[in-house]
Amino acid sequence: MASTKFYIEKRKGVDGNIITKNVPILLSFSFNSNRIWIQTGERIDSNKWDDDKQKVKSSAIGAADINSVLQKKKDDVMSIYRNAIAVGIEPSVKYIREALKGNKITARKSVFYLYEEFIKSNANFSISTVKKLNTNLQHLRDFAKKEGTIEFKYIDDAFINRFERYYINDLKHTNNTIHKNIGNFKWFLKWASKNGYASEINLSISGNIRQNENEIIALTVDELKAIMNLRLTDFYMSVARDAFLFGCFTGLRFSDIQKLKKEDIEADCINVAVQKTKNYLKLPLNSQAKAILRKYEDSPLNLAIPVYTGQKVNNNLKKIGALANLNRSIIKIRYRGATILKETLPLHKTLHFHCSRKTFISYMFSQGISPEIIMKLSNHKTHRNFSRYNDIQEQQKSEALNKAFANLDKFNIFC
Repeated sequence: MASTKFYIEKRKGVDGNIITKNVPILLSFSFNSNRIWIQTGERIDSNKWDDDKQKVKSSAIGAADINSVLQKKKDDVMSIYRNAIAVGIEPSVKYIREALKGNKITARKSVFYLYEEFIKSNANFSISTVKKLNTNLQHLRDFAKKEGTIEFKYIDDAFINRFERYYINDLKHTNNTIHKNIGNFKWFLKWASKNGYASEINLSISGNIRQNENEIIALTVDELKAIMNLRLTDFYMSVARDAFLFGCFTGLRFSDIQKLKKEDIEADCINVAVQKTKNYLKLPLNSQAKAILRKYEDSPLNLAIPVYTGQKVNNNLKKIGALANLNRSIIKIRYRGATILKETLPLHKTLHFHCSRKTFISYMFSQGISPEIIMKLSNHKTHRNFSRYNDIQEQQKSEALNKAFANLDKFNIFC
């Protein structure tokens, strides 16, 4: 955002009074939290200047010629600024001054322009990834309104810390969201460095915010049955429930269920090109999953399950959870900086699609299936990523403990 304003210089003379005769006319140019004062080369008596209209009064001698010069100066400055932005240059005060003098300027593309190029650079970015990066870029633009001009040479640990404080204090984001956004920003910085746009970038920069592992909620068998037994008449609610249950029975993510086509279905399995890991998965189907797919065999759409947007599905899942009386208390703990945000909610208010994947994995563990097989079915590539799902339900822990020590029941250590 750039703006201009003309005004006459207000300077005191040797007698201590404001000079009113033959006063210089100045141009103030504001842009990107910067301001530059430019001499127009024109002068006028203060009583012949119109502050409201920012020009010489028409009654003054030579008013038309002076105002024409002022308009040209304004047009020149705005043209320099807009042309720079158009080619991806982040203009500085020095850049504007040198351009007005007619000097040749060497300037590189702005951080924002290059971020846009980064987003466009990879055709394999998913729609959700592009959306996240665009959001991150907008946050950076908004932060720049407070920070001032952002250049690669000024991006260091202190910059990242200020960026984090902006997320905490202005956007009220929690630490996990901040950690992901800073990670996306550093991803862009690595790209810029690799492609030779900024050799001075310090890629070892880091902030103070660390990611905290959230509890991943899994449904119990009874809770799962409660959802299965619902009689839903609303089409969109029914589709949301079916897609969620399909996730519980297969372990597939929402993004993979959403794009699953009818031609991907075989007699006893489905063929999935997994969006997150970019690999191919042949997944066997149990009887419950097959029943869901059969429900939509005659749908005019080519989708295996005609599921809609994730946000609408998650909203409907909360309604479904309430209908199924999923009222188990869930304690949610989040952090914003050093502040702990603790909240206790009924399960139905926290229900979201990823619970289906956790439910699948948790149920498989409860049935004694080996971790290696579960990893294959859930398409986890590393034990590190898989381990966060292996938080077996409290009931399962109690059952396992009692079973392990059952043969000691005949001993009474208190006699």
